[in-house]
Amino acid sequence: MENYADIYYLVCKIKQILTPRQADCLFLAREGYNNHDISRQLFIAESTVKKNFEDMFIRNNVNSRIQVLDLFYLTLLDIIADYLIKNHNITILDILQNY
Repeated sequence: MENYADIYYLVCKIKQILTPRQADCLFLAREGYNNHDISRQLFIAESTVKKNFEDMFIRNNVNSRIQVLDLFYLTLLDIIADYLIKNHNITILDILQNY
């Protein structure tokens, strides 16, 4: 059951940054899609894509897609570090020094 708790924690932490649809938009943008292409890929209006990005910026107090991606990846690293410390008594410093 502990694994489900970890997954639930991960999902909650990520949802603080992005909704599932915002994540779809962001990761397509990361792949080089523009707003028009994202809207076609996700079958939504281009104005909806723009609104998703605006909401991401406001929600996370950032100004660009790159900053949202940075925040997303830093949050993932934080979650991984918490998991390693809690479950394996390993710190990120241990990993950097030994690998």
